Amino acid sequence: MTLLAVSSGSGILGGVDNLTVDPTTAVQVTDSLIGPTATPMTINGGSTVTITENNTLGFGNGGITVNGGTGTTSVSITQTEIPFSATDGVVLIQDAGFAAAAAGTIKTVRIRYYNKETWAAEKQAREYVAGFLAHKSLNVYDFQIWSQGVDVPEIECIVEFTDEYRKKLREEQKPCREGRLLIWNTESCFRDATGRWWFVTLFDYFHSSHPKGDRKLSKNPTKYTPPQFVGKWTVTFANGVVETCAVRANWTASESEPKRSADGMAEVKGNALVISFADNRFERWTTVDKRVVVEHFFPGTEFPAGARVLGIADRVP
Repeated sequence: MTLLAVSSGSGILGGVDNLTVDPTTAVQVTDSLIGPTATPMTINGGSTVTITENNTLGFGNGGITVNGGTGTTSVSITQTEIPFSATDGVVLIQDAGFAAAAAGTIKTVRIRYYNKETWAAEKQAREYVAGFLAHKSLNVYDFQIWSQGVDVPEIECIVEFTDEYRKKLREEQKPCREGRLLIWNTESCFRDATGRWWFVTLFDYFHSSHPKGDRKLSKNPTKYTPPQFVGKWTVTFANGVVETCAVRANWTASESEPKRSADGMAEVKGNALVISFADNRFERWTTVDKRVVVEHFFPGTEFPAGARVLGIADRVP
């Protein structure tokens, strides 16, 4: 096991310790306040965390936050304060999100399987996994936190860990194997390098970014157009009109027909993508099984429940 021992003096120009370490590193922090602090001392990850804070001059401080990771087994905090300060921050100990818990350990993530009924191309599934790995709202637990059974995952990935992390595990005579990442809808499982399984909740990420998510339930709506709609399309309408349409990741779109062309702006409404075009037209795009149904409203005042022309969109290779 690696030991990181830190001796510091917080409060110089408001400075505090902010450490992020891998799951096999034991952290020992001895801190003496020499001035007031406005933000908390923060420790992310670690196997064991021991903090000793001395505040013998009674400075106001921002508190202490420990975000335990997948390897954290114990946290010990000792504070000495004379005289008492009424402006102290709180001590907060909590599980870290997946991104913080796995920080510094993962080298590559490769998709082994993805549900082709959900993702039109592997690139879209890769983008979803990349967002998963970076998302801060994913909570990690060492026990199963859902009661219902799960079926075949939406995405299965093989995880390769960094050489440095694998070396540490070998030095500590711990098992070192290939990792796994299984993603369903709002649930996920992650097998770390030691073979231990972790349970991850992704309610917010699912509803903000998954094609089947409900954007109204998300606290952090996606910043990009949902990937199942992004690309170049040919739309064939029931009245015989054929249009070409480009939907971009930055919420912009453009379309062209034999007698018209226009640019537009897209937004998510419910489970559909709604595009407002500059020539007073709306289109509502909805995924149905493996196809995309397009409703074309003209004039725009007919949207959302008035007269429309139905079409089917086919992705252009």
